[in-house]
This record gives sequence, structure tokens and C-alpha cells, in this order.
Amino acid sequence: LKLESTVEKEMFYAPIGPDNFVIPAGDASHTATWEFSMADFFGLSIDVFGVMPHMHLLGRGYDFKAVNDAGVESCISRSDAFDFSTQPTYWFDTPLTIDGTSTISVSCTYDNSASNPNQQNDPPQDVFWGENTQQEMCFALMYVALH
Repeated sequence: LKLESTVEKEMFYAPIGPDNFVIPAGDASHTATWEFSMADFFGLSIDVFGVMPHMHLLGRGYDFKAVNDAGVESCISRSDAFDFSTQPTYWFDTPLTIDGTSTISVSCTYDNSASNPNQQNDPPQDVFWGENTQQEMCFALMYVALH
């Protein structure tokens, strides 16, 4: 670790995602989605340097994207093979710029069926958002700097 007295850009951590959803018992493909308008962030643009998708045991896939006011979509991160035991941070070779007119969409898909090998409830029960592993989360944990 090397400390510098000044840096070109100060990076910060932005956990973006829904914090109030329910995954119905038995639903093998339930998606929770949340949108964040950059206009609510004073219309500022950001550079995304990396992202860590985060869900718990029922998580199966995610789709994080930005859509600008012209309707142009930029993929932040997407997978249909989420695995709770391996949650890497994806660092980008080139930062992704999200302009101040964009909306960030965070969607996570869950399998709350009896056939899910990670199912904790027999029979399946409604699962709510929460911090415990038996609950669920849906976050794009992004590492960003103001553009």
C-alpha cells in the first residue's frame, strides 16, 4: 500500500440495488429490479472502474446496465450463472462512463423452488430482503469516481 498526498480521481464505493422485495415461495425464476436515475445524483457523470455483484444463496443471475436519455444501453455486468460461493469483483480495463442523463438498472433473478440445491427451507417459503444469508440481497457494488 502506498499513500499519496494527491490523486487524479477519488474513487468511492456505491452499493446500488433494491432493498425491499419478496421472492415468492416456489418461484423458480423471480426477478427483483431497481432503477436509479443519475438526475437524482445531481445529474453528475461517473466512471465505473469495477463492480461486484452480490446476492445470497437463491441468486441465479443478474443484469446491471445503464441507459442514457437517448435510449443507448451500456452493460455494466451480466451473468446467468451467479454462485454465492464465488463472488468476484470485476475490474474494467477501461472505466465505463455513465453520464448524468442515464438511469442505472439493477436486476437480480432468484430460484426459490424446492429443486434449488441451495434452498434452505423445506418446503420453500417467501424470502425477504435482508442481511442474513437466509434472506436475499441484490446489489451492484460499484467502484466509481466522478467523471
